[in-house]
Amino acid sequence: MKCTFFWVIFIHSFLVNAQLLTPAELRNNYSASYEECISYYNRLNHSYKEVSILVAGPSDTEFPIHLVVIDKNGYSDPDKIRKKGRTIVLINNGIHPGEPEGIDASMQWARDLVTVPIFKKLLDKTSFIIVPVYNIGGCLRRNKYSRSNQNGPEVYGFRGNRNNLDLNRDFVKQDSKNAQTFAQIFQTWQPDVFMDTHTTDGADYQYNMSLLPGMRSKLPVSIGDYLYQVMLKDIYHSMKAEGDEMIPYVEFDGQPENGAFAFNDKARFGSGYAALFHCIPFVIESHMLKPFNVRLESTSRIIRIISQFVSSHTSEILETKRKAIELSKLEKEYPILWKRDLSITDSLEFKTFEVNNFFYPFLQDSIHGFNTQKKLNLFIPYYEQYKPTKSIVKPKYYIVPHCYSAIIENLKRNGVAMKQLARDSLIQAVYYRIKDYKTVGHPYENHYLHFAVDLDTVLLTYPFLRGDYVISTNQNAVRYIMEVFEPEADDSYFNWNFFDGILMRKEYYSDYAFAEKADSLIKSNVLLQKKFDQFLTSDNKRKNISEKLDFIYKNSEYAEPFVNIYPVARILE
Repeated sequence: MKCTFFWVIFIHSFLVNAQLLTPAELRNNYSASYEECISYYNRLNHSYKEVSILVAGPSDTEFPIHLVVIDKNGYSDPDKIRKKGRTIVLINNGIHPGEPEGIDASMQWARDLVTVPIFKKLLDKTSFIIVPVYNIGGCLRRNKYSRSNQNGPEVYGFRGNRNNLDLNRDFVKQDSKNAQTFAQIFQTWQPDVFMDTHTTDGADYQYNMSLLPGMRSKLPVSIGDYLYQVMLKDIYHSMKAEGDEMIPYVEFDGQPENGAFAFNDKARFGSGYAALFHCIPFVIESHMLKPFNVRLESTSRIIRIISQFVSSHTSEILETKRKAIELSKLEKEYPILWKRDLSITDSLEFKTFEVNNFFYPFLQDSIHGFNTQKKLNLFIPYYEQYKPTKSIVKPKYYIVPHCYSAIIENLKRNGVAMKQLARDSLIQAVYYRIKDYKTVGHPYENHYLHFAVDLDTVLLTYPFLRGDYVISTNQNAVRYIMEVFEPEADDSYFNWNFFDGILMRKEYYSDYAFAEKADSLIKSNVLLQKKFDQFLTSDNKRKNISEKLDFIYKNSEYAEPFVNIYPVARILE
């Protein structure tokens, strides 16, 4: 069935215009270069009124990130499209350009949407926006060696961008121009469904395709229920009906027999970022060891199947999103930390291969691997659910000093509504005091990422200045706001080092110069004297003069009042 279907489409496309065959269709085991990709979309733009190609913004190279809009009326304005009641689907390609199937599949899909009548009808209900190549710097570094485990194509791009960043870890911190442009795209178009195209690494199995949807328990309830109870069932059924059965994108702890675990798509990833804005996210992962033409066909198929579902369920998807936005504003608490819920398990059929030991004579050693001549069908435990381990009472407002300019620019790009203080103000509110945290031992994506943050809350008065920003949580971006401003959240601005300046003192003292003053402070302050006496006997260890002076300094008015105080106010009422 699947071969017949695709040959009909191929022949139709050929008859419509042989010049619209993509480079991947013209050459075996070939993926389009950046120049070929943009040139192809320009041809579509010149030939079909439904296609527009826009400059979205800067990338990590001299070339801009483009945006291809495919709309029935030729609109390139999201407001006009919204007024028509259409869903908007965003397809992002080439975030890892060594995984290029989406680049070529989207070119084919864009052509088919405007040349094949059964697909053209989808534009009645849905408009598509396509990022042809997101990681342009990586795409320009074409080679045939960086993906040593991958089966074709003959040449492809490199994973890192021009700054050697993994852009699929940059959606929250937005260090790269690419991520900054992506945020502007996302907030301008506010897509209802998001597809990010990839190729797997890791275990071998019989499937051509795996699919990572947004993590159910992290999504708003209405979106999570609709995605998992309705949408995914239809997508899996349709893929299987066309002879291309797929599997969820999962993680394994050891052997598959021990069970599979749903992937925790944190906000740093594209799917996790999209979920913060009430969008239905998918990461499409074709299997690295399948031949490139097989992977390309499977990627094309799932893009089409998801698109067909969206177009035929437009009203349901738009209503589900509307409910999710309203409920998010009403929620009293927001979960920020998660762990696998091992109390809820399902059974997953996993079609893999036997694991054997293989001896390599020149290595003079053996290693386990997959014997593709011996298929193995297992039924394994599947842990799809995560449960929150920490939830935060949602404040009515956050207040952040405008001196944190990188944060302010991020907030603006991500559609956060803010107001500025009209005058200098001493604001009494609840603040966090950072008690402890851990930091990775080596650089992680341009940062020394913090984790395992331990804090307590304090009620104090903090000086804010005219121009500092007041941010209401009663807005569409509430989930994003909570994610980035709560220090314990995995991808908070605190964990990404935006506030590291608060973690060290700026003023110090000389022991000899402070000793006389310290002695006088104890003499004149009964409460301090009691604290000092308790300190001296606290652990049955004799305290030296430096320890004594440090204790008195920290408990006196000379101490800096805001060391380790997270400088973001939380206004609860």
